[in-house]
Amino acid sequence: MGRPAVRSGRAREEVGAARGAVGSARFWRSHRRETLVLLLAPILLYIDSVNFGFVLDDKIVIEENRFVQQGIAGFGKMLTTESLAGYIGEHPNLVAGSRYRPLSMLTFALEHELYGSRPGMSHLINVLLYALTILVLFRFFAASVPEDERQSWYFRLPFLAALLFALHPLHSEVVANIKGRDEILALLFALATLLLTYRYIETARLRWLGLSGLVFLLALLAKENAITFLAVVPLSAFVFTSARPRTLAIAMAPLAGSTLVFLLMRYQAVGFLGLGDDAQLDQLMNNPFLDASTGEKYGTIFYTWGLYLKLLFFPHPLTHDYYPYQIPLVQLTDPRAIVSLIVYLAMTAYALRTLRRGNLAAWSVLYFLATFSIVSNLFFPIGTFMNERFMYVPSVGFCLLLAWTLSRALPRWMGARSSLSRWIPSTVAAVFALGFSLQTLARVPDWRDDDSLNRAGVEVSSGSARANCFMGYSLYEEALEEPDPARRRELLDRATLYLDRSLAIYPAYAEALNVYAGVLTARYLLDDDIDALLAGFAEIVTRNEPPQFDEFLNWLNRQDRHPEALAAFYRKLGYDYFFEQRRDAANAQRFLEMGHRVAPNDPLLLAALGSFWLERQDADGDLEARRDAYAALKFAEEGIALEPTNPKFREIAAAAQERLGGPLGADRTRGHESATSLP
Repeated sequence: MGRPAVRSGRAREEVGAARGAVGSARFWRSHRRETLVLLLAPILLYIDSVNFGFVLDDKIVIEENRFVQQGIAGFGKMLTTESLAGYIGEHPNLVAGSRYRPLSMLTFALEHELYGSRPGMSHLINVLLYALTILVLFRFFAASVPEDERQSWYFRLPFLAALLFALHPLHSEVVANIKGRDEILALLFALATLLLTYRYIETARLRWLGLSGLVFLLALLAKENAITFLAVVPLSAFVFTSARPRTLAIAMAPLAGSTLVFLLMRYQAVGFLGLGDDAQLDQLMNNPFLDASTGEKYGTIFYTWGLYLKLLFFPHPLTHDYYPYQIPLVQLTDPRAIVSLIVYLAMTAYALRTLRRGNLAAWSVLYFLATFSIVSNLFFPIGTFMNERFMYVPSVGFCLLLAWTLSRALPRWMGARSSLSRWIPSTVAAVFALGFSLQTLARVPDWRDDDSLNRAGVEVSSGSARANCFMGYSLYEEALEEPDPARRRELLDRATLYLDRSLAIYPAYAEALNVYAGVLTARYLLDDDIDALLAGFAEIVTRNEPPQFDEFLNWLNRQDRHPEALAAFYRKLGYDYFFEQRRDAANAQRFLEMGHRVAPNDPLLLAALGSFWLERQDADGDLEARRDAYAALKFAEEGIALEPTNPKFREIAAAAQERLGGPLGADRTRGHESATSLP
C-alpha cells in the first residue's frame, strides 16, 4: 500500500498541512505561545465556575440520578439503559426521542465514587476538557490550513479560529453547566477522530486506523450528534488532503464499524435504532409544536435557523430557555422564515458549487450544515424550539470561516499594499475577541445556582411559560425559608405574579399549576383563608390537575378543619364539574369520596353521592349495575338517617330499590325500614 500524504509543500493560501507530520511533537514546541494562550483563555473565562453548584439538568444526570449515585456499581445500568432512566425510570417517554449518552454519565459516576458530591470538581473537569478541546481544534486547523508566515502569530488563521472558538459566549452553557460535558466529550473525540484519520492518510499505518475507530465510538457514546462526523471526516479528507478514494474508503471503515456498534448498543438500551421514536408527546414543554399547524411548524423552524446565525455573530442576549412561547409560532409565509430559508439555501448552493480541494469557505459552510442538521428540528424532534448549546459543535465551522474572512479574505479584498488592509482586519478581529470575552464573563455567573439562572432566564425569556414558572418556584422556595410573615407574603405575591404570567402563556401547564398550589397553601398558612385556597384549588383542577395535586388535598384533609367548606368544594368539583359538565365518572367518584371521608355527615354531599351512583352510566353488565344501585341506596340510607323527611334521599332510595327489583316507592308507603331494606 502506498503512503498518501496530507497535502503539504507549497504555502497555498487556502489549503495545506501544518509544518511537520500531523502527530509531530515539534508542532507544539514551535507553537508554545499559541498553546499557552489557548490554554489560559478558557481557564480564565470559566475558572469561577468551580464555585458553582448543580443547576438545571445537573439534577437529572448527577445529583438525583440513582445510577450515577451508585458510582462504579452503576456502570452497567448506564451502559444498558436510556440516559434518563436513572432519574425517571427505565425507558421514559417524557421528551421527544430517546437519549443514549452514557460516556459523560460514566465520568460523573466515577467522580462520585472518588470524592462524593463535589460540584466544584466536576466544573473544573469541564473547564479542563474544554481547554483540551480547543488545543485539539487548533491542531486540526493547523493540520488542515497552512499558516501565513508573513502574518503576526496572533493573526494567523489556525490560532485566530481556535481563539474565537474558545471565547465564544454561546459555549457558556456547555462549559458552565456540568451536564454539558456530553457536548464537550463528543466534539473532543470527534476532532481526535479527524486527526487520527489524517495520521492514517499520512502514514498508512493500521494503528491509526484502529485508534480512529475506537475514539469515534467514544464520541458517539458521549452524544449522538457525533454521528454527523460520518459526513465531516470524508469532507475534510477531500478538501484538506490529497487522499485517494481507496485510501479514504479504508479510513472510513472503522468509523462505520463504530457506528454499527453504537447503534446496536443504543438499540439494546432504548429499543430502536433511530435517533427519534414514534411517541406522541402531549405536553407542550416537551413538544413545542404540539398545537402548531404544519405551516407554523416549519415557519418557526426556519425562523430559529436565522436566530442561530444572529447569535453566532452577535451573541446577545443569551438565555437557557427557548421554550414556548419565547420563540413565537410564525407561519411559513412570515418574512423572517422566508429570509432565513433563503439564506440557508444560498449557503448550501454556494458550498456545493464551490466545493473543491482547498476551498476552506465551502468546507466551513458544509461542516456547519452537516453538524447543525441533527439539531435543526427538521429531521428529528429535539423537544424545544432551539437551544444555544446546539451551536457548540457547528460553531467550529463558523469560527474558521470568520477567522478566514478576517485574516485572509478581508486583507485581500482591501489590497495587500494598503495600510488599511493590515489594521482594519486586526481591529475587527480584536473587537470580536473582546466582545466575545466580555459577554462570556458576563454570562458565566448566571450558572452559579438555580436562583441566579432563573433570574437571568426570566429577564430574557419573558415570553417563556417555563422561565416564568421556574422563577415563581424559586421565589416560592425562598418564601418557605423566610421567617418574617410580611416578607414571606411579599415573596408569595411575587411568585404569584410570575406564575400568572406562565399560565397566561400556557394555561394547562402542569408544573406551573403545581407550584401555584404550593403558593396557595403557603398563603393559607399565613391568612387561614379557606375560601381563597379552595377557589384556587378549583381553578387548578379545571385547568389541568398536576400529578402532585393529591398531596396538597390529602394534607388539607388531615388538618381536620373547615369540614363544611371542604364538603362543598368536593361536591361542586366532583358532581357539578366532573360528573355533570365533563361526564368524567372516575374523577367524579374520586373527589366525591374524598369529600365523604372529610365530611361523612354532610347532607348535600350524601345526596350528590347517591345521585352519582344512581345516574352513572359506566356499568358493564348486570353485576356492576346492581353494585351501583347498592352504592346509591347506601348513601340514601345515610342521608335518611340524618334527615328522615328529606324527599331527595327518598327519591334516590326508591329509584335504587326499583333497579334492584324492589317495589317502586316502597319507602313512601312502608316507612324508613322498607325504604332502606334490600329486596
